[in-house]
Amino acid sequence: MSFIDISPAYVPGEAGQFQRDALARNVGDLLFPNLEYRAGVFRIPFPATVGNSMIQPVQGVMKPKTKASRPGVAPTPSPAPGLEYYRVEPAPYRDIVKVAMPANYGSAVGPYWVIKKGHVLMAAQSINRVCRNRLFASAQYGHAIVDLVSGGGVTVNVSSLNGFRTTPADPTTGYPVPVSSAATRTIYRNGVLLVQKVIGATPLVADEPDGPGTLTMSAATAIVAGDILRCDDASFIVRPNDAPSVDGILAADGLTPT
Repeated sequence: MSFIDISPAYVPGEAGQFQRDALARNVGDLLFPNLEYRAGVFRIPFPATVGNSMIQPVQGVMKPKTKASRPGVAPTPSPAPGLEYYRVEPAPYRDIVKVAMPANYGSAVGPYWVIKKGHVLMAAQSINRVCRNRLFASAQYGHAIVDLVSGGGVTVNVSSLNGFRTTPADPTTGYPVPVSSAATRTIYRNGVLLVQKVIGATPLVADEPDGPGTLTMSAATAIVAGDILRCDDASFIVRPNDAPSVDGILAADGLTPT
């Protein structure tokens, strides 16, 4: 974003340029501290359009070395970093606010430019939170608590569908596919593998697919409210006393420096 100082040489006929510069100056400083999650995202060209996806290889990182080397002892060679693979799929994000244009066209501080400034800041914060949500979704992948059970254990309301609504990967394309009777999902109940499979997942809010929702099981189960469900490929979470969920953390538990 470039910045152009306002000088007395500006005349009313250049109001549009004046407005653009005012917007840049007012918004630029506000964006910087709100992009900490975006800083970890790299830009790559995407030779396709919205609705398409591709597998992107990314160079992996080497294990950090935290011990000082000893004199006369050569360091142990580290393995060359391998590749990590990510599935990339662009999606549109948008918003709109109605403003009466005739009364605000020639003003640099009217409601139109106030809303425009708000839109720019909102867009930057939105991108930041999209990146944050992706990172946290991966960290919390495949863990849920049962809220309600009906239909003899066939219909299960859970706190999160993150990790439960898709299969690990389609054998042909390698892409995750929605769970169904032909693409089931294996899960654990309180640490015990279930014979029944997940064959359906319906979010409580349609445009929040990883939020709370309903699982459909292949047959009746013994699942009850309060049970801990985990996918077979869930992210690894370490808790005190090997607790299966946050409910197992006790008041006496704490961190011990070593």
